[in-house]
Amino acid sequence: MWTLLLARTSDAPGSFFDRRQLDSGQIKVGRSAKTCDLVLPDDQGFVSREHCTISAVGLDIFVVDQSTNGVALNRPDARIAPNVPVAVRPNDRLLIGDFVITVATQAEGAAATVAPPPAAALPIPPSGPGQGDSWFDPPADPIWDGRSSAVHDFLGPAINEFLAPSSSAFDVPEQPSDFGFADPIGQAFSRPIMADPLPSPGDFAIPEDWASPVRKEAPVPALPPAPISPADWGPLPPPSILDPFDLSVPLHQPSATPSLEDDPPFAAAPSPASSRAAMPAPLPQPASGPDWNAFLEGAGLSEDELQLAPDAMRRLGVLYRQVVLGLWDIIQHRAAFKDEFRVERTQLSMGRNNPLKHLPPLDAAKILLGQPLPGFMDSEDAVRTAFEDIAKHQLAMLAGVQQALVAVFDRLSPKEIEKLIEKASGEKKGLPFRRGIDRWSVYQTVFEALRRDATSNANGVMSVAFREGYEKFLKST
Repeated sequence: MWTLLLARTSDAPGSFFDRRQLDSGQIKVGRSAKTCDLVLPDDQGFVSREHCTISAVGLDIFVVDQSTNGVALNRPDARIAPNVPVAVRPNDRLLIGDFVITVATQAEGAAATVAPPPAAALPIPPSGPGQGDSWFDPPADPIWDGRSSAVHDFLGPAINEFLAPSSSAFDVPEQPSDFGFADPIGQAFSRPIMADPLPSPGDFAIPEDWASPVRKEAPVPALPPAPISPADWGPLPPPSILDPFDLSVPLHQPSATPSLEDDPPFAAAPSPASSRAAMPAPLPQPASGPDWNAFLEGAGLSEDELQLAPDAMRRLGVLYRQVVLGLWDIIQHRAAFKDEFRVERTQLSMGRNNPLKHLPPLDAAKILLGQPLPGFMDSEDAVRTAFEDIAKHQLAMLAGVQQALVAVFDRLSPKEIEKLIEKASGEKKGLPFRRGIDRWSVYQTVFEALRRDATSNANGVMSVAFREGYEKFLKST
């Protein structure tokens, strides 16, 4: 996460009058509130309507100069190339006329003190029609009208405190152990709760194979159904004509087809004639034996309840592959969600780790039915725990959404709006309203500020409330 701190070149070091969070996407900087997210009120004519764009891409942050007068990096004489993305680093300073935008880390941005600009630095609304429209542009929000500048001045720093989610809002990112990665990686996978875009429907497809090289071998399992094809059993109905040939088919077929399940019915037959009469009746018999008895016992089913098909072994293998791949894929989506929204995730420990969480799917499949690996759960615990975690994740998502909605409704309640107005009035020495300011205009300002906060700030009111509700539910289970 990045923080953009705004100051004037004449301000004392460490003094800022605005702060913006940049978790993902971009922030447009300029003097037009209709198209810009960070508005620079310039009465000198230096700042363009859309002066530059600051974008966060993964671990990097870039600035693109789209202006006439340019953007300088760290020194007034070091103008960056226009219309080309230029990488910037923490503590770099972007110089735009009389304004300085400092690129800070999230921790540095949280520690910075933001105060309203001094009165002398704020231009007085011009009375003449010949002035430019830079100061008449509302500060940041497209729904604001001409009165919004006065509303913003009236609220002052009170609006910043109003938008602060809680005292713990900035504590979560300072715990890299919550994510299982170093802090920069954890920051790269974070975004606000309502940030676009949503996943596409194609992202939810369950993998078909362990890996792409295995796809060439996929048709091989289709061969075992050959022993039950109609061609093998078709000659049996007309015994008067094909009787001599039928005697040779059962004697030759077991040696030509590697199906061990076919041997018991043939071996138990006293004669070729009786074997021919016995074979068509019990079709599930090829899938029987001690191994299948053990399977039925593990599945909690009896032989009468589950009539096994001759190709049941192959179908069981396909089912096993789909279950492992599907579970693994869902668990990885869950882990990616936790990284993205900075929720505490499961760490690799010294014992009882779930192979479906910490290993590639093929390795997990080998462990689940193979020899147990030290430090990992057995197959029964691994699969059961995986399903339990998925169920908890779904309910925790609901709890997070509920808490996020409650947080927003609380901020938009009449009581909170009145408290905000009282606080701002106290800072203005008992002058609650000026011309063009009323409670409705304050409400409009607060509403739009919360909307922007939800889409651009991973530590905003909604994002933090969602994260806290999600984690609170998981800890209660």
